[in-house]
Amino acid sequence: MNTPPPQQCRSLSRRTLLLGGLGALAAVGVPTAIAVLSGSDSPGSDFVPEVVLLTSHTDHVASVAFSPDGRTLASGLWDKTIRIWDAATGNTIETLTGHTEVAGSVAFSPDGRTLASGSHDGTVRLWDTGSWQENDSFTTPAAYASSLAFSPDGQTLASIGRNAERDASTTSKPGIWLWDMTGKKISACLVAPGKDFLPLLAVAFSPDGRILAGAGQHERVQLWDVARRKIIATLTGHTSAIESVAFSPDGRTLASADLYGMVRLWDVTRQEAIATLNDPNNATFVDPGKDDINAVAFSPDGRTLASGNANGTVRLWDVARKTIVATLDHSDTVFAVAFSPDGRTLASAGWDKTVQLWRMETA
Repeated sequence: MNTPPPQQCRSLSRRTLLLGGLGALAAVGVPTAIAVLSGSDSPGSDFVPEVVLLTSHTDHVASVAFSPDGRTLASGLWDKTIRIWDAATGNTIETLTGHTEVAGSVAFSPDGRTLASGSHDGTVRLWDTGSWQENDSFTTPAAYASSLAFSPDGQTLASIGRNAERDASTTSKPGIWLWDMTGKKISACLVAPGKDFLPLLAVAFSPDGRILAGAGQHERVQLWDVARRKIIATLTGHTSAIESVAFSPDGRTLASADLYGMVRLWDVTRQEAIATLNDPNNATFVDPGKDDINAVAFSPDGRTLASGNANGTVRLWDVARKTIVATLDHSDTVFAVAFSPDGRTLASAGWDKTVQLWRMETA
């Protein structure tokens, strides 16, 4: 299949839903041209996203997550609240309050019964998704809790923060806190040896729950054996702070994204980079905008990687071919991206106070 040149554009149908304060919807048809490059594994098919715009946020959006059944979307805001949305209709279901700082991370438990929200106020709050009432909260021994991840079995919640250990200068060390969701208590804090006091920014469990990836301003990814509480690999190669990490659905590949606009792919089993930037296979992506990448997410089939960028774009990468298949536009910095469980919808959110739901279809 021939790949169209990067400048080729395809006219896409963009359906914008403007959400009023009472959840009223007004559908407006706006034809929009978005650059789309062929590159899917199905001959003759392109990504043709249709977008639904959720605009009733009152502040910048820091995080998004789909429920396991794909029916609900949660967004964490700079105004300290969490918005709950009906992913099909775009209606606001609930607004959750309680945090006193930015709600920097949201994550649903695998059974869908609990939503966890982490904040720069140092708390992790747990919400019952049946009633949307807060049923528990953790206070981290840290200044913030801005990245969360549930283990696949739902028994453990990981949050990044700073360990209570302090050196002579009273600067606390970064750590990954593991919360026992049954006993509602800390089960472990994973702290790298040495004198590394740079903050962690991202955490992710492997699909089998055996490995935990943590990364941040120290410009490397550390892979932890969850059962043994030991680092099994340190992945180096980034030259700036790592903002996001994500495992592929089969657990074989890890993506990491940094402040200089680079996304690297790592072989988890071999614990090494699949390729370097100069490798002919080009298995390391560099964002053409050379701009901060704040978030990455794999599609459920593992064929597509989405990156949310500070230049106001979301790029969709064909993982096998290492090429961009679509560029989607926000009006400002994108902080979060998430695929729905069925892979048919991509949510992106950011500084423009919107969540955009992109319907991922083929034509």
